[in-house]
Amino acid sequence: MRTTTRDSQLPPAWRTGKGSGTISPWYVLLLAVMWSVGTLATLWCTAPAWGATASGADFLSSPHMADGLDAFQRGDVERAAASWQEAVHFYAKTKQPQAHSIALTHLAHAYEALGQYSQAVHSLRTALRLAEDAGDRTQIALILGALGDVAVATGDMAEAEQLLDNALAQARALDNAGLIATILHTRGNLFMAQQKPHEALQVYQESARFAQQEQQPGMAARALAHAALAAEQEAQYQTAKTWLHEALVHLQEVSASHDKAYELLLIGRAYHRLAQTEPALALGAAAVFNEAATLAQSLKDTRALSYAWGYLGRLYEEERRYPEALDWARSQLSGQHVEREEGHN
Repeated sequence: MRTTTRDSQLPPAWRTGKGSGTISPWYVLLLAVMWSVGTLATLWCTAPAWGATASGADFLSSPHMADGLDAFQRGDVERAAASWQEAVHFYAKTKQPQAHSIALTHLAHAYEALGQYSQAVHSLRTALRLAEDAGDRTQIALILGALGDVAVATGDMAEAEQLLDNALAQARALDNAGLIATILHTRGNLFMAQQKPHEALQVYQESARFAQQEQQPGMAARALAHAALAAEQEAQYQTAKTWLHEALVHLQEVSASHDKAYELLLIGRAYHRLAQTEPALALGAAAVFNEAATLAQSLKDTRALSYAWGYLGRLYEEERRYPEALDWARSQLSGQHVEREEGHN
């Protein structure tokens, strides 16, 4: 059987529907240590500040798409998925292939955030066919990068490398700085998953430069935070501190969102790791976790809030600040009680 152009975009494992299976135990551990919370899905950013977005921005303002974006930014991934499923059905029924492809790409973002990798791959493969039919080169590069992101998350490193190489080549051909920044960041994640922090550090720095060029402070902050983690792995502790400080500066330019809350949690975790060599940085970690908790409360993002409380409690316990740890435990229980009461009303 002849391989079509769209099939040739994908590595063999994706063409057969394989390669989207279980996550390797080592990669789960890596996620727990590095990213800890949130998702790796940097390819489907839902606001311009956070990196590459789908082409055809008008489609994003439609009711179902807008509802999904709003829910996702509040951390309600299940609601976002439901809204984007409605958008997928509507665009399929009304035969709008470009909008259909964009909706599927966002739906795949939600599926990956929920750990439903097979569904994410299926949505992305359908979105890729539609984008190629429409001749949407930007969307094609975005989807290839997104497939690479899922491949990293599921431990399919060879597929991830092939997909990201293809996506990056197309993004560079388009001279799309935002898309280049996003794909480079995912390439950095791949290097970290391959235990190559030196290569990851270089790629994250390049990603940050392109994000700054495109005036995407959220994406720049994300790349610099990950660069700090890579620098810490290379024992470049002063460099790591510098990147974390710059990441926080960039985050000040970003409006309140689920993405910002999780990026603060990531930065707090990075400071916590650096505190192993410079104990005074534990105060920095606590300050960032407090900021993340305050933001999560304002967004009513209970998942991010739970993580922030948990990290603060652990930090206080490690510092033997037991009264503060007890206060945070009580506040967490109290907050959960209030949420349950509100849910019954």
